[in-house]
Amino acid sequence: MRNRRTGITVSLAVLAAGAFLGACESRESWQAASDYRWNPSPELDTLHERRVDMDNQVAITSDENWRQFNADVGAWILSDRPSRLSIYPVP
Repeated sequence: MRNRRTGITVSLAVLAAGAFLGACESRESWQAASDYRWNPSPELDTLHERRVDMDNQVAITSDENWRQFNADVGAWILSDRPSRLSIYPVP
């Protein structure tokens, strides 16, 4: 009697597990999982940046480079500081 109850219990458990694992699968869920496996991070273009983050970094870098260029031109034409050739202090 105990063997029969154990057999029935195990059979029901196997059927329930089969129904639980197989009942929720559909073509859409399989396609979504396939899409995720193909590209798990679709919004990222580098390891940690999106396309908009990369564009922002390029804009900031270009802005800083052009502002530094203006400072470099001032140094090149010697207008960035007073002359140090005089022995007298320059106000």
